[in-house]
Amino acid sequence: MLREYGELNSAGRIARRIHEAAQRDELATVGDLVKIANALARGEKRNQFLAKVWQALRIWVNDELAQVEMGLGSSVRYLRPGGVLAVISFHSLEDRMVKNFLSKQEDPCTCPKGLPQCICGKLPTMARVTKKAIKPSEAEIRDNPRSRSARLRAASKLRVN
Repeated sequence: MLREYGELNSAGRIARRIHEAAQRDELATVGDLVKIANALARGEKRNQFLAKVWQALRIWVNDELAQVEMGLGSSVRYLRPGGVLAVISFHSLEDRMVKNFLSKQEDPCTCPKGLPQCICGKLPTMARVTKKAIKPSEAEIRDNPRSRSARLRAASKLRVN
């Protein structure tokens, strides 16, 4: 969970420490978990490390990625032709899901790459409004530091004949 959702290279070491603390009955509160995580955080990237630990826990507890996937899937069904889907993601896992989803909507063809033309008949359902993710400006980050990790991607639903 720590490796997949927190994208932590040292996930095994963190999990072992948490497990050892739990075995010794030293893990009863969030404060206890903070102490364990703080002891493992090193150097200048301390805040990034701690943020990734909490991110992993939050994503796992709230089942956030499944919720994002469900929301994206529903968006195509409920969006009217010409309507625009705009998604703001706050970490790379969400952003990757959104990016891959929009790519699949833009090019749903499942034909083998070597065929001279598409025979699957799957048509695009959306066209991207933004080719790349839009990041907040320096001024926005200064006014709202939490926006620094935000990424906006948008696509419009095509009018399918």
